[in-house]
Amino acid sequence: MFGILGTCLNLDIEVVDAFNPYANKKIINTLNSTILSEKTDISPGAIGCWLSHRELWSRIVEENIKSALIFEDDVDLASGFNEKLSSVMSQLSSKNVYWDILYVGHCYQRTSLQEPIITNPVIVQASSSPVCMHAYGLSFGGAKKLLSKITKFKKPIDQQVSDLSNIRKINAYSINPAIAKQGAFSGDTNINLDPEFRQGNKILTDYSIQKCIKQIKAEKSFFLSPKNIILS
Repeated sequence: MFGILGTCLNLDIEVVDAFNPYANKKIINTLNSTILSEKTDISPGAIGCWLSHRELWSRIVEENIKSALIFEDDVDLASGFNEKLSSVMSQLSSKNVYWDILYVGHCYQRTSLQEPIITNPVIVQASSSPVCMHAYGLSFGGAKKLLSKITKFKKPIDQQVSDLSNIRKINAYSINPAIAKQGAFSGDTNINLDPEFRQGNKILTDYSIQKCIKQIKAEKSFFLSPKNIILS
């Protein structure tokens, strides 16, 4: 689905296959180990997600990529996403702000007490216990830090990164309010094309997925795809 969204918003994206934990016996064995089996919040999907994100960090370092924008494929982007993000990146550069990770989207974070470093067209502040990693920018330096500090699966990937942010081991900033949401779809495939499915029938507003779905339906172009991580 994100491939369709990328086309609608004129985003140049590369789709990268995520790890399928259900097809990897090593992951299942790890999940069933004594330590992890006692953790009720650990699932094969959480381990697969951990491996998928870390694989992208490795690629950033190996290919000497200055920075990358990483999306999970159930993301939805706010109206004016391109313009807002472009302005933020330009201002970060002009202000010489060193950042490791920029949360473009997050599910929840505590109200930051830090003064905003950017106030227009969106607010950017130091992150405060951010949750979820469905949309974030990562610098080369940030990728190196995360690879060196997150080497073992102890908890879901977003919690491990959030812990590093909270103790200021990485320079993390968040766009507030987020300009990328998670959860227009559910499950491991994009079979469901209803943007209200995971919102308790609450209609999403000021976001892009509805427009793209209308376009898909008008063109009668439907498809199924595995869950992916997006690197662009």
